[in-house]
Amino acid sequence: MLAHAYRLSHPLGEWSIDASLNAATPVATLKLDYGKYGARVSVIERLRGKSGWLTLARLEVTAFETTEALLFSGITDDGQVLDQEACEKLMAIPAAGKPTPLSTTVPEALLANSQRAVAATIAQVLEANQRLFNEERDKLERWADDKLLAAEEALKNTKARIAQLKRDARKAATLQEQDGIQRELSELERKQRRLRQEIFAVEDEIIAKRDELIASLQQRLQEKTSNETLFSVRWQVL
Repeated sequence: MLAHAYRLSHPLGEWSIDASLNAATPVATLKLDYGKYGARVSVIERLRGKSGWLTLARLEVTAFETTEALLFSGITDDGQVLDQEACEKLMAIPAAGKPTPLSTTVPEALLANSQRAVAATIAQVLEANQRLFNEERDKLERWADDKLLAAEEALKNTKARIAQLKRDARKAATLQEQDGIQRELSELERKQRRLRQEIFAVEDEIIAKRDELIASLQQRLQEKTSNETLFSVRWQVL
């Protein structure tokens, strides 16, 4: 058998995805031939000879960024609930022929399970979003504290040195000694003004970054969700 693997970003891969998303997917019966899979899957082995229902929902949550998820829900006719992993493995089993259109409505239990999966995933996404925002806030506060502390410490040390030089100037015994002190004082006072300006600049930078954080919070508060059922099938494992 000749085959070639394509990346999802390859033009043929993108075409396949678009074509699949736009294809009509009426409710159908799908027979799955486990014997053709070629490997042992214990969760599917336990489903041999059984039938049930499966549905796939696409969820999109848009807040600070957009998150997409494909959520499977499945049940057996005897009431067993199939989790995401079991459904994914079920869909990897080769089909025994084409799906057969089905006029039966999808069971309410399956739809309820699907809605619970959607609600749980939305909660997880929003919780992760909140956690990310808290991390960004804490990072900003630590950065602001470090920047201000360093600038204020440098200013404090300079002011202490200026005070000491002024005391020394009052005790200077010679003009030469006085000249040296006054020169250093003049230099330190210029440095003091510069350090004060740097503190103002740091405070402006902190305000700008906090404004960015507030803007990101506003985006998160404008959260939107949408979900759609991509397909529902009645399956049977042979």
